[in-house]
Amino acid sequence: MKRASVFVTAISYANKITAIMDFHKLTAKLIPHDNRLTVSPPGKLKARSNYNSIPHVIVASKRRSGTHLLIDTLLNNFEPFRRTPLYVNLDSYVVSGHTIESLNESGPYVIKTHYPQSTDPRIADALEMLISSGSKVIITDRKDSEILKSLEVFLPSLDENAARKSNHEFDIFWKDQDYLRIKFEDIINTFSYTEVVNSISDYLNIKHNESIIFPPGRSELIKAMASKLLTRTLGRHAPVINTTIAFNKKAK
Repeated sequence: MKRASVFVTAISYANKITAIMDFHKLTAKLIPHDNRLTVSPPGKLKARSNYNSIPHVIVASKRRSGTHLLIDTLLNNFEPFRRTPLYVNLDSYVVSGHTIESLNESGPYVIKTHYPQSTDPRIADALEMLISSGSKVIITDRKDSEILKSLEVFLPSLDENAARKSNHEFDIFWKDQDYLRIKFEDIINTFSYTEVVNSISDYLNIKHNESIIFPPGRSELIKAMASKLLTRTLGRHAPVINTTIAFNKKAK
């Protein structure tokens, strides 16, 4: 009887997980991650004169290296960056024909880029303009072996040799820049997360919020889904910002 009870409980839990994932897929179609409240483009930038002295923060990262975990760390723990839209996707912003002058006139934003993995040369020019005008750079550092495992789940058609080459080109491009490097494992570790926030605070010379907000843990499926849904519908007013694009329980 005890074994049967355990089996039934396991089946019930699996069904709940499946239902949650189905709900997530539905809401992702109805309320996409890249809406006007969350990212520019399509969101329109807005000036914020009371924080003009604070620089933009460029989150430069390889794909699947913790990009949005770092973006969310900034948005949840540093009030000046909690904006509408929440962040700027520089790679899309530049290709869409928007100017860096307009971005610089809009006060501090968190700016995401995968360059040179996003290959348009105009992005390099935009980065040079941003950095020369005082923007700070933070890079997420995740082991290439772990990135490749994650890519197998999210981009299974991607050639492994091409991915290795792309990661190497990223390292070459950024190696001589002045930046803060944050380890992926420190962002997802409760014990080291506070130190991550403190190191960002020191690097930017900006005080973090009094209460540090931790990202949902990997086992907190419902909490993660709820924070993601609220972020997409409430934007900067969500209790916990979660801009992550996809969720897969098999992801590493």
